[in-house]
Amino acid sequence: MAQEGDTILVVQQDYVEEGPITIDKPVTLTTGTAGRGARIRATIIGNLNVNASNTTIDGMAFTDPAGKCAILCTDQSHITITNNIIYDVGRLDTSSPSSSDSVFGIGIVCATADVDDIKIINNEIRNIVGNGPFKNAQGIAIGWSNGNHDITNLCICNNHISDISGYYDPELTFEDGNRGAYGVFINHAGPSYDGATVAPHVCNNYITRLDGFWAHGIGLEGRTPGAIVLGNYISDLLDYKDPSDAVAIEVEDNDGTGIVVQYNAFTELSIGVQDVVDGSMVNAIDNWWDTTSAAAIAGLIRGTGTVIYEPFLLSNEIRMASGGHRLADMQNEDGGWGWPLTGPSAGNTVAPIAMGLAKAYRTTGDPHLRDALQQAGVFLLTKTNNFSPPDGYLAAELDSIFGGTTYRDYVMEKFYEPLRLEQYMRQTSGGLTGPLSTVTYIQAIHNGRSSIPNLAAWDIGMGLVGAASCGVSGTELGYWIQGVKDEINGLDGGHSYDVIGLAGALYGLAFVGEEFDPTDGQHAEADSLAELAVALGSYQIEESGGFAYRSDKVIPYDYNEAEQETAYAMLALEAVGGHEPEIAAAKAWLRDVQLCTGGWGMNEGAPAENNEVTGEALWAIWTSTPLAIVELLPAGDQVCYDAGDELVVELKLTYASTDIIGGQFYLEYNDGLLTFLSADASGDAPFMYGVPLVTYDDDPWLDYGVGVPLGSGGMTHEPTVMGRFHFSVKAEVCDVAGLVTFRTPLMGETRLARYLPPGDPGDPGVYPDTVDLVTLTLDGTPPVLPELPEGGDLGCNPTPPACTELMAMDTCDVQVPVLCEAGEITGECDKMQVFTYSATDACGNRASHTVTYTWREDTDDPELPDLPEGGNLGCNPTLPACTELMAMDTCDVQVRVLCEAGEITGECDKMQVFTYSATDRCGNSVSDTVTYTWTADSEAPTIDCGGDITVYPLPGEHSVKVTWEPPAAEDNCTDATALVWSHTGPLPGAYLPVGDHEVSYSVKDACGNESACSFVVHVRPFNGLTIRVELEGVTAETLTRCVTVRFGADGCDATTEWEGEVEFEGRYAVIDVPELLAHDVDWNCASAEDSLHTLTRTVVLTRDDSGYVANFTGANVLLQGDLIDEYDGPGGWVDILDFGVYVNQWGWSGDADTTCSTTFPHPDMDGDGVVDVVEFGLITTHFWAHGDPPCCGSRTLGGQRGPRDSITLAELAALGLSELAVADLNGDGVVDTADIEAFMSGATPKPKKPVPAASEKLEPEPADVAPGLLDLIPAKLRR
Repeated sequence: MAQEGDTILVVQQDYVEEGPITIDKPVTLTTGTAGRGARIRATIIGNLNVNASNTTIDGMAFTDPAGKCAILCTDQSHITITNNIIYDVGRLDTSSPSSSDSVFGIGIVCATADVDDIKIINNEIRNIVGNGPFKNAQGIAIGWSNGNHDITNLCICNNHISDISGYYDPELTFEDGNRGAYGVFINHAGPSYDGATVAPHVCNNYITRLDGFWAHGIGLEGRTPGAIVLGNYISDLLDYKDPSDAVAIEVEDNDGTGIVVQYNAFTELSIGVQDVVDGSMVNAIDNWWDTTSAAAIAGLIRGTGTVIYEPFLLSNEIRMASGGHRLADMQNEDGGWGWPLTGPSAGNTVAPIAMGLAKAYRTTGDPHLRDALQQAGVFLLTKTNNFSPPDGYLAAELDSIFGGTTYRDYVMEKFYEPLRLEQYMRQTSGGLTGPLSTVTYIQAIHNGRSSIPNLAAWDIGMGLVGAASCGVSGTELGYWIQGVKDEINGLDGGHSYDVIGLAGALYGLAFVGEEFDPTDGQHAEADSLAELAVALGSYQIEESGGFAYRSDKVIPYDYNEAEQETAYAMLALEAVGGHEPEIAAAKAWLRDVQLCTGGWGMNEGAPAENNEVTGEALWAIWTSTPLAIVELLPAGDQVCYDAGDELVVELKLTYASTDIIGGQFYLEYNDGLLTFLSADASGDAPFMYGVPLVTYDDDPWLDYGVGVPLGSGGMTHEPTVMGRFHFSVKAEVCDVAGLVTFRTPLMGETRLARYLPPGDPGDPGVYPDTVDLVTLTLDGTPPVLPELPEGGDLGCNPTPPACTELMAMDTCDVQVPVLCEAGEITGECDKMQVFTYSATDACGNRASHTVTYTWREDTDDPELPDLPEGGNLGCNPTLPACTELMAMDTCDVQVRVLCEAGEITGECDKMQVFTYSATDRCGNSVSDTVTYTWTADSEAPTIDCGGDITVYPLPGEHSVKVTWEPPAAEDNCTDATALVWSHTGPLPGAYLPVGDHEVSYSVKDACGNESACSFVVHVRPFNGLTIRVELEGVTAETLTRCVTVRFGADGCDATTEWEGEVEFEGRYAVIDVPELLAHDVDWNCASAEDSLHTLTRTVVLTRDDSGYVANFTGANVLLQGDLIDEYDGPGGWVDILDFGVYVNQWGWSGDADTTCSTTFPHPDMDGDGVVDVVEFGLITTHFWAHGDPPCCGSRTLGGQRGPRDSITLAELAALGLSELAVADLNGDGVVDTADIEAFMSGATPKPKKPVPAASEKLEPEPADVAPGLLDLIPAKLRR
């Protein structure tokens, strides 16, 4: 089970999913080979639902031909979808929407929550098809049309989106279901809703081949304030509306606030920008509109809003335009640039940055870039002691563009000449150093890079390019050459910068044409520049096209590609020659990683923008980019010729990044196979001005010039024939190439002239790539067809037969595609179709054969007859059964109806569904269900009345209000609320007299099953009684004592008594005695005592809601200290006998609890299990205290008349209390208060272990009494 934050590596295979895959926690899903150009991916055949934020989908493949989407993310943020291939979605979708539906590759929905940080980058999305009426097709779909939440930080960049087809049927209208195609569709929150897609970036995408009822490359069709649409190639949009609705950028349901549409290229479409929002304005300057005619561009703008389109680009090289403008925008006022992006101008990077700016200007002819270049030239002319090695090539480039030698002269005078004279002073961080010569300057470069091995090779290599470009030659140039060679010999693959070091050094040597065989270092095995170039090419990461930032990091899908290394590798490989595939792949990668700003970063893994890298990338792309392509092509469609045929060769401008006004061409033809006949006077319009053709008697050469008539204003970048040449074919050939080719004579090479705006002094020269005449063929033998499909009967409703892709064998063409023509389908139910397979080679030779298919087509379901009604059958019915029936059918007339009895479900409420179905011979089926319900219940409800109830009347009352909860019942089938109840006897809340009262209940369920129960309410002839008792002086947490309570009625007409063992919690106990006090007596007093410990306490009975209360707490607490009652008067008292009992038991320890069977004596009063000073304190505190007279009568006197403060030993003996003689602590024969004082002064008996005999003589011992014990004696005992 994946955890949040995990990366899930998916094994590279196909996964066929029954339903959508759902991601419900933040994870990264990848095959482990993610990255630009990954070829091996895990393929999900189905769709993916992303229901968790912080999720990344990287390097996967998705396809769902029968579904409607590949990836759908709803209400989630921080989502990255990158490096995926999404293809073939919707082609087999057969669902039938009622009004409008969409099929899309990637969908981001914002319905119930704000959505933030969505990156959809570098994905390939193709073949998205709306296969049926009302189905739009969308490559990337964003938003929720009625959304009230915002989408922020949305980036849709560097995606390739192609072959998107909305549903179209020429027989239908929009209302009938025709729908459109979109490359990127942002349709979030129209004007009536509060949401918006805030400042989305839609940059550097390739969107091509869209078709549908309408076709919109990028649709901003909801609120998109601050939208940036930059650097997108949008082409080949096909629609079927009139007027056309094939639009590159559509603005609809949008106020156009802050929308910028810039540096995009629009080709092969009807409308560039369409703004249909009244009063809105879209900034659409600096785009390529596939023309340089302002009038034509105006015709590519539609809608009721305002679209600002001037100035516009003069070239379709939008990458160069956006990169160049980015540099112009970032340029400081002094003409330099900050490093890496902003800040003071850095003197050592102005040359590569301005070089890229210059190439952007050469490509686009944009005067704004020319102005920025002039500012860079101003900055260069301010340098004195802070020159950098590349400044020489910048000086040469500026002179080339602006004419003259101003910049080279300045750099030679201020930099290279002082070096030659060994007088150059170099500015460093520590001040001026020098004077330096060329040799010591080169050495200083080397030393300055000592902490960065390998980088000096790049510095000195580019320094060589700068020196040579500026005109340094001879010995001085030789120093630079030797410096580069020394650095190559020192390159070390164990350190960084070995790739850029080699690239810069190799470019320098190749630039000046200096061969080199390294003798040391990383490349000692190489023996030439060609082998060094091979080594450099090996650092290209094939899977992406970019070059690694160091030689040991050529690891695919690991983001090791670096823009700077890639740029210089392209320059070096182009200078060496023969590495066009590597350069093309690197160029494609550089174009793909351009940022939405127009700039470039250092490397793909950390693309922080850098002005220097932007300039270098522009330079490299320009070096490998043809500004134009001119081809030699045979006129018309004929590619095969017999001897004697006329061959017309067209000189055709097939590509131009800018408008062309003419050219000069040098051609050569194969005079062994061709005879030159003539040339047309000029080409097609606008190239109507021909220069007289030059031919050569001895050589098969042709020199041809053509242009536009002066003052005509004609120009074009469109494919146009610039000349035609007529030849006669001498002999038959099967394949021959190069019958007519371009040649390079001594006086120059093929060159075009481009249009520059009036006043632009730039170089109009364009050196195009040239393509020689294609191979021509002669062939009269028809191809041989391969084994064809068998045809035959396909059964019922098969997948319609279709053509099979095949190849035929041919004499010259080896393999020829076999064409298949599907004939008309005939028949109503039983169909037939004939397919004709044919193959025609390049010379028109044809072979054909037919294949016939038959099948039955029946998609109509049979029609069921009237079925039983079904419904509710009541309680415990006879069970239902199937009925035999026949159905009607289109092709089979009648079809037997099958009946399937479903399972009987439910415990009580039963249900059974009968499914009636009919299926014809072609599998078309119809079904319907009949549902029966009934109740099966023969079980009576369960009812529980509970037990009898016993209650007591309140004092003075002869009846009592009795309440109870009516019984509850449960039934196996009937809900409790639907049961039917009946009742006999009293109701809850009735006042019932003393006696027994029966109550009965009965209950029935919905099916009549019945149960009953009863109980008796016993009203007892007693009043409730609560006794509350508090014992003085108790310290134990729990304690058991035997308590006696006597009760009396008014006038003592009745008495009763309760005695029991009471559990005390600390000092307190509560006793409930329900059946003691007869209800017909008026009880009014109670007396309580613990006969072993307390005085008697008498209280007046009170009443509460439950009966009588006898409260012996608080002021009525039971006072302790009366340890012997036998000789006391009524209520008892505390006197010298109790002291005698205490002394007799002093030191005792044992069980603190007593029961009603515990015998005298037990002097432990505080309940701690020890007889100690606490008990002494209680006795002395209450000495001479009397208890209350008992309720209703007094106890018989025990021979004494009142509490005593002394007693002789003889009297003790006479009373049978000889054991108390131990209390005579002073030995005077009398136990009196003097002995109490003696005890307090330290005289003690021996501890009670066990209780000593009465005759045992006391031995005085030191008193173990705490200080202040004397204070415990009441004043009445002190002498």
